[in-house]
Amino acid sequence: MSNIEKKVCDKIIKRSKVGKKKYGTTMDRKDLTKLQWLKHAQEEAMDLAVYLEKIIQELENMPFSYEWNITTQDNGEHNRKMLDLEITNLKKEKED
Repeated sequence: MSNIEKKVCDKIIKRSKVGKKKYGTTMDRKDLTKLQWLKHAQEEAMDLAVYLEKIIQELENMPFSYEWNITTQDNGEHNRKMLDLEITNLKKEKED
């Protein structure tokens, strides 16, 4: 298991404990129908869509972004060209 997968598992366990404390039950509960479970899942998915839209709008409204990676020991010309290329590509993406 990778560190990323372990982190996700740890978060699931933590979330499960929060849910048990908040609702007094676990996912083993038998009081909901399949339709009720589906409606709960749909509500969670809609919340996720709202969160994603929020982040998408924030990223689209940024004037520009860039990553600066030093890949050579030269005078920086190589890095400058890479940065210019990244900014150009971001501008094109925004126009599309």
